[in-house]
Amino acid sequence: MSNVSSSNGLEKYPKLRFKGFSDPWNNISFGELFTFLPNNTLSRAELNYESGEYQNVHYGDVLIKFGPVLDAATDVLPFITEYNDKNAHKQLLQSGDVIIADTAEDEAVGKATEIINVATRKVVSGLHTIACRPRVEMTPTYLGFYINSEIYHQQLYSLMQGVKVLSISKSNIEGTTLCYPTEAEQQKICALLNLIELKIVKQKKLIELLKKYKRGLLSTIFSKVTTFVHLKDICEYASSAKTMSQIDNTPKGAYPVYDAGGVAAFVDFYDMDTNYIAIIKDGSGVGRLQFCQAESSFIGTLGGLIPKNCSAFYLYTALQTIDFKEYVTGMAIPHIYYKDYKDAMLPYPCEEERVKTEIVFRYLDDKIAKAELLLTKLNELKKSFLQQLFI
Repeated sequence: MSNVSSSNGLEKYPKLRFKGFSDPWNNISFGELFTFLPNNTLSRAELNYESGEYQNVHYGDVLIKFGPVLDAATDVLPFITEYNDKNAHKQLLQSGDVIIADTAEDEAVGKATEIINVATRKVVSGLHTIACRPRVEMTPTYLGFYINSEIYHQQLYSLMQGVKVLSISKSNIEGTTLCYPTEAEQQKICALLNLIELKIVKQKKLIELLKKYKRGLLSTIFSKVTTFVHLKDICEYASSAKTMSQIDNTPKGAYPVYDAGGVAAFVDFYDMDTNYIAIIKDGSGVGRLQFCQAESSFIGTLGGLIPKNCSAFYLYTALQTIDFKEYVTGMAIPHIYYKDYKDAMLPYPCEEERVKTEIVFRYLDDKIAKAELLLTKLNELKKSFLQQLFI
């Protein structure tokens, strides 16, 4: 691979290229590359959506069995294993077709999902999707990566309308442009990105397996404990009135400030002088725990659980046996209050057993953290290549 200039007059070149490729890339409008397919009107309500699975349904004379339709606003690509196509005008997707979400509450608008290696075709959920079929011969996988890249999404974002609910029209999409190289270079690009994608999928599966193993081990170890205490007996509760806007205006320093996503900033002061556990008490993710280091602070959407009569890490581990969903209140904005769960019972064996338990779960948490760090690096690598390999 080599780095080259991104453009030369009207000719287009990516920042990063494989050895042996030097020709400028072609420019094409979305309308020239794709033809829009007729919209279906199959809604989730018509699909009898229950417990995360779609039941067998008739869509006109099309019988769908054993699987959901494709939804542009999600990452799920489940297969329809059988269909009975008696109505030719009922549009079914083919390998290489693309659907794009045209309405959503966030940046999922414009999210394209490429259909590749489809053994049995899929029906489009067409209430908030735009289905397209390429007119020009192009590697389907290349189109999937390109349309999901930040390079292309920047065009779509600039054309979106709305505040809380964003939308984009066919006419706006039609005017966007795509750049593409020769088929040989397309295949080189796809081979690299597919390799990274495969590693990402495997890493996600590893993390899921480690977390599943940890849940099983928690259940096994603590099921043998016969001594329990109230949460309030081994911890104290601390609250905070700090907001991120206040933190943003605070001088930078060496001490971390935690929010719902982890360390949000570093400032020149700290509130907590010992290790503790933060719990999300408001909003999305309510009840989720995170282990926090000493000499740090947290913002007001979190609560702090400070250990007494045990180590912070043991408290963190034992807290994972509590189902905090039982204590959540509120509809629009969920909340959880210490006064409601302070009497929850926690396993509390002798000190020797607590130390052994801590050693086991520190080792497991370390493995999970390292696996998640590698996943983050793989995602960053993919993002970097998507930015440099495309125009």
